[in-house]
Amino acid sequence: CEDFKSCVPLAGEAKVNAELLPLLREGQKSLGDGNCYDVRRNIEDIEPLMLVPFIQGALSSAVENDSLESNSGEKSIAEGFVYARALNPYLAIAYLGADSILNDNLVLPLQNTTLKPVVNGPEIVERALTDSVSRMIVDCTRVGHMNINATYYDVCQTNTILAGGLYVANSDVSEWAQIALDIRDMANEIVQNGDPNEAKQVYLHGRNALAHNGKLKTLADLSTKAGERMKNESTFTLYLYALGYSGFGHNTVSSYFAEEFKSTFASEAAVVLNVWIYITHLLHNAAMDCRSPVTTVARNL
Repeated sequence: CEDFKSCVPLAGEAKVNAELLPLLREGQKSLGDGNCYDVRRNIEDIEPLMLVPFIQGALSSAVENDSLESNSGEKSIAEGFVYARALNPYLAIAYLGADSILNDNLVLPLQNTTLKPVVNGPEIVERALTDSVSRMIVDCTRVGHMNINATYYDVCQTNTILAGGLYVANSDVSEWAQIALDIRDMANEIVQNGDPNEAKQVYLHGRNALAHNGKLKTLADLSTKAGERMKNESTFTLYLYALGYSGFGHNTVSSYFAEEFKSTFASEAAVVLNVWIYITHLLHNAAMDCRSPVTTVARNL
């Protein structure tokens, strides 16, 4: 708790432990009384608290192991492995790809000692945890924060300031906000620089929107992967049957990179088709999250 500034003042005990012990005693009494209903409610209170040290341990291990080389043999490699494996079932449900990030950075280096630990850096692990904790049953304020070598680590949601302060999102959406710069660059490459091929490269491979896994998000992927992501969603199905193929956005945008189109048609089509259909996907995901029992418990914390 010292590392995460999450100790009970003066007592030196972790706050989460101070909360856990009375709950464990209550559970013991309920078991002794044969009160199964109270036992179940007690478990629901205990589970999110027990996840807190796993989250702290995974982040702490990522920071500590980042300075190690392959084959280091340090015990912190094994500690990171255990914390990541304990968390991964929760992360897999909470945020797509977060479990893979912990696997690449904390699990695989123990299984294959030729790999460098924390290959993507502790900031990427922190980001995966941040994205996940907001959708888990954990109150992130119980996790606390670390300040190591003048670097601040905090898995609580961070605000994203957009449009020069005109709008503030209460979660970290910076990686998606940056994809707007790809729209801008596409238009500029065609209209100002007269280079539709370079605009096409921005569209296909990305330029500005760096995701938490270290890869660039691309406008093309929003459409080309739509069939895989959205196959059971009503809005996508409507477009699919109306237009006849899943990559309708990508095909339309690609057609506007031809030399005769020295205009913003391609960037505008990417907004109207690719970005729009992905927004509907996020809306459907939000509805699914709302019905999820994990999210329901989180809302009640």
